[in-house]
Amino acid sequence: MILLIKLIVSLVCIVLAWRLKPLWEHSAAATPSFRRYCLAGFILTRVGTFVMVFFVLRMGAQSDINWYYNDAKAVEGGLLPLRDFMPIYGPWFSVACALLIKIFDSPVWLVFIAIVFEFISLPLWLKVGDRLFNPRISNLGLLLYVCSPLSLLNVPITGQNHIWFAPFIAGGMLLLIRHQSFLCGATVGASILAVKLLSLIFIPPFTWASKNRWACAAGFFCVVIPGYGWYFLQGADITKLMSFHSQHGSSGNLPFLLGMAGLDFSLPHLRSAANYIGLGLLSGLFLTAMWKKRVVTPYQALIFLPLLMIIVLIISKKSFASYLECALFPLCLIGATFPSNGERVALTAIGGLAACEPSIWYRLLSNQELAAFWDKDAAIPLPSWAYFSVAFVDVILLGSYVYLAIRLWRLTAKDRFCA
Repeated sequence: MILLIKLIVSLVCIVLAWRLKPLWEHSAAATPSFRRYCLAGFILTRVGTFVMVFFVLRMGAQSDINWYYNDAKAVEGGLLPLRDFMPIYGPWFSVACALLIKIFDSPVWLVFIAIVFEFISLPLWLKVGDRLFNPRISNLGLLLYVCSPLSLLNVPITGQNHIWFAPFIAGGMLLLIRHQSFLCGATVGASILAVKLLSLIFIPPFTWASKNRWACAAGFFCVVIPGYGWYFLQGADITKLMSFHSQHGSSGNLPFLLGMAGLDFSLPHLRSAANYIGLGLLSGLFLTAMWKKRVVTPYQALIFLPLLMIIVLIISKKSFASYLECALFPLCLIGATFPSNGERVALTAIGGLAACEPSIWYRLLSNQELAAFWDKDAAIPLPSWAYFSVAFVDVILLGSYVYLAIRLWRLTAKDRFCA
């Protein structure tokens, strides 16, 4: 049912993105009323989807939302994250969820909270867009975002906490533009405790593009060190979270796809090698950007948010396609500057593919590795066509990532937007 809903919604969004072509040349796109209509469309589609899924179709909470709820219950029972139980995300996240379920004790309530976080981030991103681009690009970026199947499917249906990043990252970017370097670093640092470690990849562009790099770094460490330090003093093992994520995998990335060549990256030595190679490639990319002065302005830093996220999606063994949501609004802002309507439609299609791919993996392979194709004693014997179908989807997805990465890298050659 979920996969069918995702496929239908993705197709509708792609057709809608194509039909909206005339708006790109319309003078009304720069007006406040256009922005209000887009925001109204966001509320109607997100809340409408939420009501349809959980109150009309009466479906239960999906995906990771049950983990969030169970961790919240553990905190509610007096347990301490990282010491008494293993949270799958930042320790503050479990505490925040525990406070939230005191209002309504239901996993579905946490899905609605994800919509609230997404809505809170929109005015912040729009202010960023107004400063780095112009109101017209901001409004069109918002329109692209409202029409994105990734946002529409990832937030009001599964409620995954990737969107909890958005207010922190958008706020950090706005503070970066306003040259409030210390607060910028502190805001991004808080996202590591409040959401997940994944936001570590955003620290380099924020720091390097800051007017005062030392102040930005100081703000980051002034939040992260005391935050995790308190848990350490309570007897918690603060390395557990990193170890947990480094030992797990997902579909939709290069190590997973290489399983069809017989390389099983679920094996500890290959998984570790993939993690180290990925870290090296990510570091090499950013060092190259520093050397070529491609990340010295807030505009370039904004481009690096989706660029780094896409590189992680390609090379990391544990990088679900839905992680693209973490940098989706910046990507939509940049997509609004694309001259070709075909590129904007392609961006919508990539979002739909990223939303559907994890469900395709689950439906066809029951979350098995592609490398299981070569294992005659696989726990769940599956037909060959299922493996090749998932591999085909991932080839298209990874090809889309590579295209976007190259497109974004080229944009960093300029230090500001030129209409």
